[in-house]
Amino acid sequence: MQDSTSGQKRETVWEDRGSGGLALLRIYNRLGEATIYLHGAHIASFKARGEAELFFVSPRSVFAPGVPIRGGIPICFPWFGKHPEDPDLPLHGIVRTMEWQLIEQKSEADGSTTVTLGVEDSDETRALWHHRFRLTLAVNVGSALTIRLTVTNTDERPFSFDAALHTYYSVGAEVGSSVEGLDGLSAIDRNRGDEPFIQRGAATVNGAIHRLYRKAGGTVRLNDPAMGRSITMEQSRWSNILIWNPGEEAALQNREILDAWQDFLCVEHVNNGEGGITLDPGQSHTSELSLSVQR
Repeated sequence: MQDSTSGQKRETVWEDRGSGGLALLRIYNRLGEATIYLHGAHIASFKARGEAELFFVSPRSVFAPGVPIRGGIPICFPWFGKHPEDPDLPLHGIVRTMEWQLIEQKSEADGSTTVTLGVEDSDETRALWHHRFRLTLAVNVGSALTIRLTVTNTDERPFSFDAALHTYYSVGAEVGSSVEGLDGLSAIDRNRGDEPFIQRGAATVNGAIHRLYRKAGGTVRLNDPAMGRSITMEQSRWSNILIWNPGEEAALQNREILDAWQDFLCVEHVNNGEGGITLDPGQSHTSELSLSVQR
């Protein structure tokens, strides 16, 4: 635990227990605050000072060992979605239900706080994916939230992988929100049998949506008129963006979502498919995402 020396709480990082008794970190400073579960290195909350919550976490989510948390920022690795060859393997890979370790915490000169978490392969992971690896997640909490995911190949042979930040943003109303910054990009609509199309203008949302945008390397913005805010997403070394919400019909079949489908929109930063990564032994790859709110 780290705290200020003045007697007034200005900056602190402490360990706590959250829903289901799962271990978590609470980070607080004069610029913002965040909550990160060690279970999956799962960022569950972020609020810049004076702002509303950035993320949606389902009130019906299960919080238990071995079960992924529904909401916040799940980390997907080493595959995204269903495994391409074995659909019985865990959805979105293996690290979102692993227990990560706190490696470092640091006070930055600008008043923000950085915590770094890590996880490595084990006998259990190698039974599912036959490679040795190390992942670190560095999270900087300030007036913005910056996330750096680093994958290192600690094996003796090359490996290829997918990775994603499967982010659930809290919105005042899913219908009527939109995502800017995708104009002119090639995309596929997974709700229309992977029909290809070119995005024209902003991507507007009106219920069920499942679209993958390729080579989406620029800055995008989620506009949320119901909450009167925009969320800007600046990224580095993420190849694709996926926008997803199940819509009412599918959500009512999912006991962790039900009528809460109206309260979130997933805008996911993804390295997959042609944007997947190959690392030689000893190599690392770092992707970064910075999130900020504008009114």
